[in-house]
Amino acid sequence: MAGDQRLRPLLPRSTTAGMVDLPEARIKVYVAIFLCLAVKAVHIEFVDDLTSEAFIAALRRFIARRGYCSTIHSDNGTNFRGASNELRELHDLLQSDDHKEKVTAFLADKQIEWRFIPPHSPHFGGLWEAAVKSLKRHLRRVASNELLTSEQLNTLIREAAVLNSHPQTPISTDPNDFLVLTPGHFLIGDSLMCCHVPRSARAVTKDGKPQYTNKASDNSNIQNE
Repeated sequence: MAGDQRLRPLLPRSTTAGMVDLPEARIKVYVAIFLCLAVKAVHIEFVDDLTSEAFIAALRRFIARRGYCSTIHSDNGTNFRGASNELRELHDLLQSDDHKEKVTAFLADKQIEWRFIPPHSPHFGGLWEAAVKSLKRHLRRVASNELLTSEQLNTLIREAAVLNSHPQTPISTDPNDFLVLTPGHFLIGDSLMCCHVPRSARAVTKDGKPQYTNKASDNSNIQNE
């Protein structure tokens, strides 16, 4: 997504996007992926079926966990036309007047704006398509062709925190500091995958002050920018 949508100062998760289905071998299930365009943080929800009620329920869980967003960008239904039954079902759902009415009513009540990318222009959703690709790659590596229960699959997608651990920029200018800013820092204030270092183990600078105070100052400056 280009333009001022990527440049305006925004709170984390104020703009999200994307939904993708992930059929399982015996029971057809889906995964909804929400991507923050401000900090590229990913939130994943397990969805039982392709119905308006199931999608709204996933959206309600997302809001309950991450807070309200101002705008949702998603694929246009025409981008899902394809030979597979899953793509046709998803296309039919998004083009359904009943689905649009229910989702629009829910979003209007929450004061959330829904924006569709132009028809036949999937490249407009490159950011969330990359998140979908990464999630599928990790799921295939871990689960391969094994049959998973709904609980196992739900646990597996929750452990996809690695998607929120990709480096974005160094936290400090110290060449000996290998810590980097990740989307996880905007979610919990720290890295999701790294072990926390006890304060007693933190290094002390020449002036006798704990180094972690300098790190906290660096983090504050990054967030203020």
